[in-house]
Amino acid sequence: MADFPSEPNSPLPPQAAPEWKWVRSALLVVLALIFWALVLFLNYLRALRWAGVINAESSGYMLGGCIFSGLLALLVVYLVNRWRAAKFSMVTKHVLIAAIAVIFSVLSLSGERTSRNTQSEAKQKIAHLLKQASGQEAIPSHSEWYDEPTRQFFRDIISLNQGYTQELDMPHRTNLKGLYNTASYSSLNKMHETVSELKSILAIDRKYESVGPILSKFENAINGTSASEKQKYDFIEGVHSSSRELFDLRSRTFQNSEEWLQASIDLYEFTIAHFRDYSVRENKLVFSTGSLLTEFQERQTRAIALRDSLREARAQFKSAQNASMERTGMSDELAPLLRSDK
Repeated sequence: MADFPSEPNSPLPPQAAPEWKWVRSALLVVLALIFWALVLFLNYLRALRWAGVINAESSGYMLGGCIFSGLLALLVVYLVNRWRAAKFSMVTKHVLIAAIAVIFSVLSLSGERTSRNTQSEAKQKIAHLLKQASGQEAIPSHSEWYDEPTRQFFRDIISLNQGYTQELDMPHRTNLKGLYNTASYSSLNKMHETVSELKSILAIDRKYESVGPILSKFENAINGTSASEKQKYDFIEGVHSSSRELFDLRSRTFQNSEEWLQASIDLYEFTIAHFRDYSVRENKLVFSTGSLLTEFQERQTRAIALRDSLREARAQFKSAQNASMERTGMSDELAPLLRSDK
């Protein structure tokens, strides 16, 4: 029997290598798709944890997270491949980029969880400090360096708002309920009472308009603590950045109120000065001259327009207040303490 030569190291048949290469590439593509699906899912969870709901804003946040993770992964693979002698194939690059993007997405989700926990703790802290400031909760024996200045800040805000509401006493200002109707111009005594009420409210607004003294007092209290200069600076800046928009809206609302009040005072002082130059007929004011009628209409139109602008400013301010209280986890029970509704 003839001997056949033994060739243990002989290559596979020519067809086997291409077939295995095709199967390997297909598996890598599937694996890359699975990784990208994980990236999308992890960023979906991150966006949901960030916003609490998936909407247009949080969808953008999710997409941004996917792109950011992908770009970082692309950079890592590019740097590694640049220094390798044997370069990665295109399919391998895609798998590595997707896998590394998963790692970055996991880290981002973990960071978002830590951030949410920190925000939750901060909200609880603020709610406790407000309760302590209002006397609804006992002050603990152990406090952070910023606790007492913050409690005092809340006390001052509460006192400001309560004082403003009490001095306004809007339920008893009956003359303002019929402002600008024909009957409000029919009596000289009634118009004098209306002007007196408007001037009283204007004086009260000017008294309570500024929160500057409260903020200065708060800053002095923080600067008087034993914390480091950086801690004090960061804390004060944090308070300013979180409250700046709200205080700016409050200031603009008071300015709108003062403009409206002054325009209304001018209107009623005009009708008082010209009381003998008009009469009330069929629920209308009839002036002795056309020029007086024109001036009255211009003054009243301006006063009503300013009142409407004030209402819009108040609605915007209240909306900002509600959003701010929601961000800090303020309960319905505590929220009225920081409001100064007119």
